[in-house]
Amino acid sequence: MLREYEELIPGTAAALLEAHLAKESATTEALTRLTRAESTAVRVGTWGSVIVAVVGITMGLTLIALQQNLVAIAALIPGIIAAITGLVAEIKTTSRVQ
Repeated sequence: MLREYEELIPGTAAALLEAHLAKESATTEALTRLTRAESTAVRVGTWGSVIVAVVGITMGLTLIALQQNLVAIAALIPGIIAAITGLVAEIKTTSRVQ
């Protein structure tokens, strides 16, 4: 098929092949960028969750030590929720890998 194009217009076959290779290269590059962006978003979200969990639980325990029990509960709830969601996400990720 390319031979026929080449006979009609010399250089057409090479141009078609180059265009196809350029398209494939662009698609591969776009997928690579998308994968890196998704990976970065997951890492940022994970670290954010860990920070919220650690800070919330630390503040809650500090407030309990200062006998501020009602305020401590308000500080502990986001930390506990963040810890649970992080644990569930890790369990799901681990189960998919195996």
